[in-house]
Amino acid sequence: IRPDGLGEEHFNNNYFRENTYKIKTKENKYINSMREFRLVHPNNVRHDIPLIFNIFFDAINHPNPKKEVVEVNYQLNGDIKSLIENKTLNWFLSKKFESQIMFMEEDIKKDFLERNYLREGILFKRDIINTDSIKVHSKCRKLLLEESICKEEFKNITNKAELKQTNKSSNIKQRNFAFKNFQDYMDGLIDPVNVFDYNKTIDFFIMHTIWNNGHSLMDHNVKFYFNPITRLITPIPTDPFHPMRIENSIIAPFDIEGWKFLDEIEYAYRNRDNAINWFDNLVLNEKFQNLYFKKLESFLLNDDLIEQLKRESSDLLFEETNHYYFGGYSGGTALGVFFSNLEKMRIEIQNPNIKKKIKAKRLVFEAQSMKRKRAFRDIILNFDHENKLISINGNNILIDNDLIIPKIFNDYTFIVKDNQKLKLINNAKMIVKSDFLCQGGDDNKNRTGFESNHSSNSHILFIGQSTTISNCFFQGFKSRDPFLTSAITFHETNVSIMNSKFSNFDSEDMINIVFSDFEIIDSDFYNSTSDLIDIDRGNGKIENVNIEGCENDCLDLSGSEVNIKNLRINKSDDKGISIGEKSKITIDQSSINNCKLMCIAVKDESKLTISNSNISNGQIGIADYVKKNIYKKPQVLAENISFKNVNTETFQDYPYGQ
Repeated sequence: IRPDGLGEEHFNNNYFRENTYKIKTKENKYINSMREFRLVHPNNVRHDIPLIFNIFFDAINHPNPKKEVVEVNYQLNGDIKSLIENKTLNWFLSKKFESQIMFMEEDIKKDFLERNYLREGILFKRDIINTDSIKVHSKCRKLLLEESICKEEFKNITNKAELKQTNKSSNIKQRNFAFKNFQDYMDGLIDPVNVFDYNKTIDFFIMHTIWNNGHSLMDHNVKFYFNPITRLITPIPTDPFHPMRIENSIIAPFDIEGWKFLDEIEYAYRNRDNAINWFDNLVLNEKFQNLYFKKLESFLLNDDLIEQLKRESSDLLFEETNHYYFGGYSGGTALGVFFSNLEKMRIEIQNPNIKKKIKAKRLVFEAQSMKRKRAFRDIILNFDHENKLISINGNNILIDNDLIIPKIFNDYTFIVKDNQKLKLINNAKMIVKSDFLCQGGDDNKNRTGFESNHSSNSHILFIGQSTTISNCFFQGFKSRDPFLTSAITFHETNVSIMNSKFSNFDSEDMINIVFSDFEIIDSDFYNSTSDLIDIDRGNGKIENVNIEGCENDCLDLSGSEVNIKNLRINKSDDKGISIGEKSKITIDQSSINNCKLMCIAVKDESKLTISNSNISNGQIGIADYVKKNIYKKPQVLAENISFKNVNTETFQDYPYGQ
C-alpha cells in the first residue's frame, strides 16, 4: 500500500483516510474481484462520475477499468492504536475512526484485459509521473523554483517521456513493434491510421467531447492497449473529472479555421505547459477528422444508444445513490450536464448550414481517397472501381509474398470465384481489410478455397465489415506467429461460414472469431494440433456442424452468446467444449464423444442450457468451476442428457484445483 495521485487533493489532507492509495493484495488474493487497485476518497473524485464512465464506455464497447463504490473499515489494533490514544501519532486523528465510503478502481494490468475480453497484448503508458517528475513537482509546490522554470521542466519531462509497459506480457516482438510504431507516430514518421484503431479511438474522443472534459485522456492519465491481432493501439481512459456544460457549439478534439460553430474541449485537455500531446498528430489527420464527424453524427442521432445510456445510468439519478452531488462549474449533476450537452450537439449537428459544411469537407476527402484507390497497384489483384470489386485472374494461384488489401478499400469486396484455388507458400500471409466473399459451386466444397503446407508459416486475417465463405475449403495451414493464435482469424467482422470445410491445421487455434457476429452452418472441421474453433466475444449460431480430431479443445467459447444445434464433436485430447468468461450458451440435439478429459467444461460465471444431447466416452461429462477469480460461479441447466461410458457424469470444483 502506498500513496497515489499527482494533485494535492490526493495526499495533502488533514486525515489519512481522505488520501488516495494504491493497493496490491498479498499472495494475489482478490478483494471485490480485484488484486491491484486504487482507493480514492469522495472529496477527490465524485463517485458517480467514474461509475458513469463505466456505464458509457461499456455501452460503446470501449475497454475501461472496473470501478466500484465500496465501504472501507478503518480498524487499528495493538501498538498503532495505543500510540494514537497516547497522542504520539495525533496527526493521524482528529475524530473517531469509522467506516468510509470510497471509490475503488482496478489497475490496468492482466485482469483488466480479462475483464474487457481483450487478447493478451501490450499495455503501456508515457512514463510522465516518475521519481524525477515528482521531485520537480515537489520543488514547484514549495515555491523553490520559479513558475517559468517549473513550466519548462514539466514541458521537458513530458516531451522526453519514455514508454513504459504496465503488464507482464513477455512477448518482446509485440512490445518492440508497439513501442516503435507509437514513437514513430509521435515523431511524425507514420500515418496515425496505421497506428491507432480509428473506430475505437474516435469513440473515445466522442465520449470526451460530449463530456466536455478531457482530463482522463491527458498524457499523464491515459493508458494504451496494443491489440496483437490488428497491430493497432487503443487509448484507455483513467481518472475522469466532472463534465463541463456547453452552450451552442459542436465540441471536437481539434479546431478548423473559420468553423465558428466548432469548439475544442473546454477543460483539462491539452498540456498547459505547451508540451507535446500524444494526440497532436492524430487529430490533425484528415481521415481522422472526417471519420470523427461521420461517427459523431451517427452517435448523436442514434436514439436506441441514447436511450440505452439513459436507462443504464438512471439509478445514479436517485438521491440515495447519487452519493456526492456536484454542482460546481458543471452547473448540475454529471448526468444532467452530459445529456444536456448531448442534446445541444444533437440539435447543432442537424443544422442545415453545419451539415452542408461537413458534407463539403467529406466530398473533398472522398475525392482524394478515390485518387489513392485508383493509384494503388498490385501484381495479382484486379480492381473494378465501378462495382467496387477486387478479384484475381486464373484458377491455380500461388501467393508467395504477403497479400494485403488495405483499409482504403473497406467499401470494396474481394471475391474468390468458383474453381479458384489460392495456395500460400514461402511464409506468405494474407490480410483482408475489405469485405470478402469466397463463393464455390453448390455441388462441391473441395474445388474452391485456400491451402498451404506445414513447411510454410502462413495465416489469413479477415477484418473487413463482412466475411462470407460458402462452399469453400481451407486446408494445410501452419501458423507460429507472435501476434496471432490462429491460422485463420476473423476480427470485428460479420462472419458467415456455410457448407465449407477446414482441415489439417497446425496452429494454436484452427480458426479464431473475435468480437464478431457469426453463423457456422453445414460445415466440417477436421484435425488440429491444438484448439479447433475458438470464439472470443462472439454472438451467433452453430448448426449442423462436424468437428473431429483436436489435440486440445474442439470448441472454445469465451465471453460469447451462441446457440448450438445438431453439433457433432469427436476425439478431443482435452475438452470437447470449453465455455468461459460469462458466456451464455444453449446446446440442443448434439453429441460430444471421445473426450480425453472433460466433454463439456463450464467456467467463470458462464451459463449453459443443454438439452436432448448425448455425451459419451470421457473421464468427466459436464464440469463446472471458477478458474479466474474475477468471476463468480457458473450455472448449468441440463435436460434429457444421455451419458455413456463416462467415469464422472457431472463434477464441480470449488475452489478450483482443490
